[in-house]
Amino acid sequence: MARYINLVLTYPRTVLIILLFITIFLTLGIPRLEFDSSLDVMMPQHDEEYLNYQDFKETYGNIGNFVIMNVTAENVWSPDFFVEMNNLVADIEEYKTYDKSRETQRLVQLIELLDKKDITTGELIGSYAGDAPFQRALSRCLKKIDVPIGPCPVTRTDVIKKEIRRMMTLKQGRYVKRIISALTAKDIRGHDNSFSAVEITETNDEGQRILPVTPEDMERFKERLTHNPAYNRALYARDRKTGEITDFCVLVNLANVKEKEDAISREIWDISTSFPSISVTPQGVPIVNKFMNDYMLHDLKTFLPLVLLVVSIVFLLNFKSFRGLILPFTSLVLTDVWTIGLMGHLGKKMSVVEVSLPTLLVAVGSSYSIHIINQYYIDFDTISKDGRYRGLSASMSHISVTVLLAGLTTFFGFISLTTNQITGIREWGLFSAIGVIFAVIITTSLIPAALRLMPHKRVIFSGIISRVQRESIIERITGLFTVIAIKHSRSVIAVTGIIIIVSVLGITKLRVETAFMAYFKEKDYMRTSSILIGQKYGGSVGTSILIDSGELDGIYDPSFLNTIDSIREWLVAENNNDLYVGRTDAFTDVIKSMHMAIHNDDPDYFRIPENRMDVRDY
Repeated sequence: MARYINLVLTYPRTVLIILLFITIFLTLGIPRLEFDSSLDVMMPQHDEEYLNYQDFKETYGNIGNFVIMNVTAENVWSPDFFVEMNNLVADIEEYKTYDKSRETQRLVQLIELLDKKDITTGELIGSYAGDAPFQRALSRCLKKIDVPIGPCPVTRTDVIKKEIRRMMTLKQGRYVKRIISALTAKDIRGHDNSFSAVEITETNDEGQRILPVTPEDMERFKERLTHNPAYNRALYARDRKTGEITDFCVLVNLANVKEKEDAISREIWDISTSFPSISVTPQGVPIVNKFMNDYMLHDLKTFLPLVLLVVSIVFLLNFKSFRGLILPFTSLVLTDVWTIGLMGHLGKKMSVVEVSLPTLLVAVGSSYSIHIINQYYIDFDTISKDGRYRGLSASMSHISVTVLLAGLTTFFGFISLTTNQITGIREWGLFSAIGVIFAVIITTSLIPAALRLMPHKRVIFSGIISRVQRESIIERITGLFTVIAIKHSRSVIAVTGIIIIVSVLGITKLRVETAFMAYFKEKDYMRTSSILIGQKYGGSVGTSILIDSGELDGIYDPSFLNTIDSIREWLVAENNNDLYVGRTDAFTDVIKSMHMAIHNDDPDYFRIPENRMDVRDY
């Protein structure tokens, strides 16, 4: 270590330049860093159960990748409500199908309009009167990028074009796989021993939905909607007291494309919150992940500067000098920049666990800086006597060994977490260990090199700090504890023993909690909306259960299908409330719907047929 310190002190400018170039390079990786709050990042990627889960999603679809919305208003049986709900569904459908010629025409027209320097935002939106979905999308775009009402600022036209192009690129991915709602769902009807697929909301020859307008229309729509018992608490929800339909459900199933989940989730959120005349409550794993990403970014922007501020105050109060403040502070900032930048360059995403990395590295790295700066002031007179090079060499070489050993023990502590089965913890341990090494390298390079170049003067901040604080706060605290430990040694040992016993007993009472909603406060939107969706539709998170009949073509066996239904009934039974299963869906609903339809829509036949051949025919 002494050789390295001597090298740093011999070429201080070169060392600082190298640190600068490394910092610039790694800083470029920070904008590439993304957040990933999904549970997949916590899963053991090579575990047999996880691989089976991935195979399951490939075969049966990812039931966890959906957004569920509760749509309601003061009067849901009004023409205005159905118009707004239809607009909501239509805007989401824009991301289900992609019409290249239509989107190109929209973009060309937009560019031509924006090139008119005197156009107003009202005229811009009004130009798309015949294209309502894009008109609403353009309104959302202008609101999102804070374009004021009135003349469209020339400086914002490029931003508008960029945002519209982003939306069109997202549409091109077709990330919305299907939309299930009262306006898009179909039912099975039977007549004279034949089946037909019936749209709950009828369409005209152009494929446009015919919305109910008159009271008679509303009654016919209600009859078609409530015909199938499987749609209760699926497409709609009733008031528990009156039994009236008060809410409608819009279920948006997303394609299993991980890298664009956050983008499409945000788009759906923006759409769902753009209809003030109706109440739309989105929930589901993609929305939860969107909120988690927002919270993680907010916490990172809020708490990291706060922690740095607190640490800076500690540096200032104890070292009372410019170099005692700036040098340790710079070391901590560079440690965070190097670690986060490296993650960005490697294409890693910051998980719920890894968001603590920057703050953790500040806490760990500050001790290394304190060691070196403190040793410098302890040896200040010796350095003055022996000369800056020789004095700093002896002082820094001595303390750098301590810093290196402390760093290595911390490094091995974190690197041991790379054996953990949980991927998120494994990566957190790896980058924590790397960050510790960065902290040691930066601290033992930056501070000695800077001290070598700075004038060797005991510059102390004057004013309030020097008047109020004659001795270090740390010295006062450690002095107080020293006196207590010496004068009351037996009491200290007794109290420590009691604390250890209580702590050990507390460890035995620890519970492992993986409930995602526990991350949010009780009044947080995520918690309140989850409760609402749970009450209306049974929940916003799904669990897949694969049941094998154990024989070839066993799915045609009525007894097997009835067994599935009996399991479903058991899952939602009142005496199993501790399972927290709100509702179940299964293939048996399709069989029961067809069985009812073939018997002229008699509700008594909404059950599994007794004949195996009937099941095979259905």
